[in-house]
Amino acid sequence: MGPVAVDLDAQSVQRSDGETVLLSALEVDLLEVLVAHRGETVARRRLVNEVLADHRHRMSRALDHAIVRLRQKIEVDPMKPRWLITVRTAGYRLEANARSDTPL
Repeated sequence: MGPVAVDLDAQSVQRSDGETVLLSALEVDLLEVLVAHRGETVARRRLVNEVLADHRHRMSRALDHAIVRLRQKIEVDPMKPRWLITVRTAGYRLEANARSDTPL
């Protein structure tokens, strides 16, 4: 995504400053679902059922906390996300131009 490269196999993010940041298994699972549906809004309920259930984090705010941590790792400015977008009352969307064949 822009100056950030995500390697899901290595569970890491290479930031533009050269720093490598590790992703948790939960963050990788979230990204895999969002990448598979890039450009589409993925419903919160779907993310909770498909991703959080495997991690035993089904609390109502667990998804939001995971998204915040993920944004801190992949966004240049997490307070103004460009790639991982909140769609109010619906879910989350990975921007379509964050393609799996180009660096995230």
